[in-house]
Amino acid sequence: MSFNENVQIDAGRARSGGGGGGLGGRGIAIGGGGGLLALLLAIFAPGLAEQLGIDTGGGSVGQSQYQQQTGSGGQSQPLSDEECASGADANQNTDCRVIATTEAADEFWGEYLAQFSDIQWRQPQLTLFQGGVSTGCGSASSATGPFYCPADESMYFDTAFFETLQTDFGAEGGPLAEEYIVAHEYG
Repeated sequence: MSFNENVQIDAGRARSGGGGGGLGGRGIAIGGGGGLLALLLAIFAPGLAEQLGIDTGGGSVGQSQYQQQTGSGGQSQPLSDEECASGADANQNTDCRVIATTEAADEFWGEYLAQFSDIQWRQPQLTLFQGGVSTGCGSASSATGPFYCPADESMYFDTAFFETLQTDFGAEGGPLAEEYIVAHEYG
């Protein structure tokens, strides 16, 4: 699937970096596939989990990685509108594709719920990160995979996850598979 090249994207909707801590590293952010692995490693091999960069909920592995990469304490910065301004950018850049897919899903659910239910749509925050992030659910590393944190009503994506699926696991879905994963975080 591709986006209309002329459609406008609001890159200001997404944040890059961390989402600010909520539980001080005591919680565990559980996401697609990586959550079960983190749980098993936390139980059977906690030292190995930390060496692999998987947050088991007892430390600040993800936060430390995030601080090393950004030099900050988890402050989010908006993405540049120039980086992700159009559908053409979404067709070429994974970060922009995640933003555009999120905008499309927000529009769909907002309209659908208003028409067919009494549920008020609450748009989740979107955070793109690299390496690790501190969230309202605790720290998370890239190994967690994409996830939604109910404590801060935010979706978190390290877009290197999509590359890992291709290089390490031979995934062949391209942009449509990426968009499916983004849509999955909506529930």
